[in-house]
Amino acid sequence: MRNVSSFVRIADAVEAPRKRLFKILGGKSVGGSSDRLGQTAASVLHFGQAAPLPWCLLNSRVRKPSKEEEILEIASEYFLAHGFSGTSISEMARESGISKESIYRYFESKEALFSAVIDQEMTSYQASLETTNPDLTDLRQTLLDVAATISTTLNSDRVLSLRRLIFHQATISSDVGLHYYEVGPLRAYSMLTELFTIHEDETEFEPERLMQYFAAMVSHRLILERECRVRRLLTKTQLKKLMEQTVDDFLKAFFPGVTQAK
Repeated sequence: MRNVSSFVRIADAVEAPRKRLFKILGGKSVGGSSDRLGQTAASVLHFGQAAPLPWCLLNSRVRKPSKEEEILEIASEYFLAHGFSGTSISEMARESGISKESIYRYFESKEALFSAVIDQEMTSYQASLETTNPDLTDLRQTLLDVAATISTTLNSDRVLSLRRLIFHQATISSDVGLHYYEVGPLRAYSMLTELFTIHEDETEFEPERLMQYFAAMVSHRLILERECRVRRLLTKTQLKKLMEQTVDDFLKAFFPGVTQAK
């Protein structure tokens, strides 16, 4: 078993882009981010023992982030800190120490870089949906899984900051909004529509309408209260309880024959 010091060296290698960005932003975090890289060292050490590691640290050999990954990590924070219009590729390159040529080698324009940032930020969301209960015949459990993915995503300050940035930019370029919709919300909507199609004999409502109702019940109030700062960041326990209540209320209203939690 690897010793703790080797894990720390791995964490330091992955942390490099974040340290560089801290220098750019004057040591400040942005967007209320819980920051994946910023928590690497804390994830590695837990009461002196190795804790579960991010996927990129699980290889038997140390794998430093690729140049493209490094650019995306820095660009993500830079966009959140400066907005789309306030982000200059030249300034980002100068302040981060990455050459402008390197950035354009991977991304042909600022718009392409921003789209790639959206893709990166949606990676964990998409992965969570893909691991949703494969037995779509279990309606309640699948709804709980989808609700957990949506609510956990919307409970993140970082995601809310990114959404605000995306929606603002969408007023200028509809392509940005469409891209986010396709790689984000549409994934969940498609899964829900498929799920309700399988169970359409158990309800009087059409799959498309059920998808709309369920998505609204899960996300509308949560995101409104989080955006207005009426509700603070929920704990995992609070979020789990809220989603269980939401799913059971939905089933009671639209699928009265389905067994609910007691």
